[in-house]
Amino acid sequence: MTLKVLLSYVWPQVLVRSSSVYNPDIRLLLVKGRYRLLSSGARASGDWLEDLFQTVFDEYALNVLHPLRRILVLGVGGGTVVQMLHDMFPGSAIDGVDIDPVMMEIGKTYFGLSDIPKLDLHVCDAKDFVEKKSLRYTYGLILIDIFNANQNPDFLLDENFIKNIKRFSATSHTVIINYSHYGQFRKKSASLMSRLQRHFRYVRGLIIQDNIAIYAGSRDMV
Repeated sequence: MTLKVLLSYVWPQVLVRSSSVYNPDIRLLLVKGRYRLLSSGARASGDWLEDLFQTVFDEYALNVLHPLRRILVLGVGGGTVVQMLHDMFPGSAIDGVDIDPVMMEIGKTYFGLSDIPKLDLHVCDAKDFVEKKSLRYTYGLILIDIFNANQNPDFLLDENFIKNIKRFSATSHTVIINYSHYGQFRKKSASLMSRLQRHFRYVRGLIIQDNIAIYAGSRDMV
């Protein structure tokens, strides 16, 4: 066990301090022997995010989706949720999209993204990805976890974006969106759910602290 690992049980150790056009303050911490990635102070990867999504996956019983040929993740960050989905669906191909190449490189180096087979990473804007990408195949699961400086982008509320998400989803129409649920975002999350209800048969929300995990699909998975 290295000195940094030992010290991380006493005080968080900063392993990487960087920035990008999209994130002015990127920090990789070692906390009690585990990596945590922060983007402008917001948690982008690590154990907290893992606990959040494990709660979501259990609540919405994602295990019933077996088998999945392809999964789309919009907002890779450091790759925590990508690794979790690979562990759940090891035979599935995954497309991961993130606008920030610096975050993507940290994910490859520290969070094992480079070791995941059948993972294609795309450094581009998620909105452009779903608007411009030709429909070569659909996805059995689409997971959206997009934050910029701890805020969700406004395009998630755009009607055309929602239509494109449904266009890319397979017959089961299984979509999960991690969205903020505090302050002004309470109204925005309610608006997002209302707009999703125009296109998906079932829409549910699971509040976890300051977040709401929204499920939209053709099957009531609750």
